[in-house]
This record gives sequence, structure tokens and C-alpha cells, in this order.
Amino acid sequence: MNRQIFLGIFLIIIGAIGFIVGATTHHLTDSTPALIGYILPMALGVIMILIDRLSNK
Repeated sequence: MNRQIFLGIFLIIIGAIGFIVGATTHHLTDSTPALIGYILPMALGVIMILIDRLSNK
């Protein structure tokens, strides 16, 4: 496993933890920037993994 995939998985895990905490504390939908802040790490992790997979073909 290379560094980019590891970092992508790490971002997905951290983003999922943040999303769960935001949902349980009811801060998830306070504002649009807050929602983006909770979703952004997971989205970046997925994008990093996809870019790595597509560039290795």
C-alpha cells in the first residue's frame, strides 16, 4: 500500500468520526460551511484513492 492510499483511508476514517460526532451533537446542519467541513475529509480521501487507482492503470 502506498502513501497516497494510506492517507486517503486515514482521511476517510477521520472524516467518518467527525461526521458521526457532528450528527450526534446536532452540529451537522448548523450551517452550510459546517456541513461541508464535516464532509470534506471523506470526499478528499475518496478522491485521493480514485486518482491513485486511475493513474496506475
